Amino acid sequence: MSNKFKHLASFLLFSVGLTPLYAQKGLRIEGKIANMKPTRLVLAQYFGGQLMPIDTAVLNADGRIVWEEETPIPEGMCRILGIGRGVDMVVSGSQQFSFEGDAKDFIATIRFNNSAENTLFFNYQRETRKRYQRALAYRQQMGIQDYNDPRWKTRFLELSEEVKKHVDSLYKKHPQSFAIHYLKSYQEPKLPVLPLKQLSAKDSLYLQTYALEHFFDNTFLSDERMVYTSTFPARLDRFMKSLAPLPKEELIKLVDKAVQQSKGTNELRKYMVGKFAQQFEFTPSPEWDGVYTHIVQKYVEGEASIWDASTLQKVKEVSEIKQNWLLVLFFQAYCLLIFQEQNSHWNLSTVSILPCFL
Repeated sequence: MSNKFKHLASFLLFSVGLTPLYAQKGLRIEGKIANMKPTRLVLAQYFGGQLMPIDTAVLNADGRIVWEEETPIPEGMCRILGIGRGVDMVVSGSQQFSFEGDAKDFIATIRFNNSAENTLFFNYQRETRKRYQRALAYRQQMGIQDYNDPRWKTRFLELSEEVKKHVDSLYKKHPQSFAIHYLKSYQEPKLPVLPLKQLSAKDSLYLQTYALEHFFDNTFLSDERMVYTSTFPARLDRFMKSLAPLPKEELIKLVDKAVQQSKGTNELRKYMVGKFAQQFEFTPSPEWDGVYTHIVQKYVEGEASIWDASTLQKVKEVSEIKQNWLLVLFFQAYCLLIFQEQNSHWNLSTVSILPCFL
């Protein structure tokens, strides 16, 4: 198949995520970190599950550092690389804020000025740590050594439920907070409980369909900032891996429902469409090919205003390639049929004949 065709979906992905979302003053994050030697620290931003470097700055001898950009960056999650395994930080609302912390225990000591989102985010982390430490104290008190011990499994499930309820309570208090949207996006959708001791095949199919239809319930697809996180891309990848055995009509229904939830976004919608196109492009399956055509016609050609001219041109080129490819396949099938009818007594296989027509 043509290289132009193979690289279209990747092009759709890499043509998004580069436009700042809000007109405001540029980015300026000032930090003061105690007990850390002078070093270079990188501020990077999540996009599509990857980290894109934004700025590199030097932590000086008195522990001060400044990351600065003349223009604002897209709002979302960032990560400071160089402090332990890295520290996630929220860039939403004001992009002019400062923090102080101690490298010996960054999470416990960090405090922010002019960043309510980061205050919420790190308060959550401190509270979750306290809950986990209490669970560990219980484990030590009970003398539990094995992680598979039923007592520890029960306590860990209780801890998970406590954390979920804590996030839900924060969401009720701060329903518009991006930090809370991000935390809640870790939660799995709640499946219905069927009052049956043993599920039939029909019940299992119902639960599977329900799970797919509600896969993005906690992902806030209408929030543009979610494309600049690690959770949304990971969930989208998981969703696509679960689509393989479904027929074309069901696939189109699920894709449409997911994309429709991104209404009002730009970069997130384009990223999702690009990933879906990539998923259904690299396959010889006519079923998946039909889904790919649906995606391109409805969400690229049908929403041409959000795509740049070069993307639309590539889509046009691929459409021409696909039409020619279908003609070739039809001609191959026709020739094989005639050949087999005329030479059925030879008992030749399709495999041996096919190369003659390529």
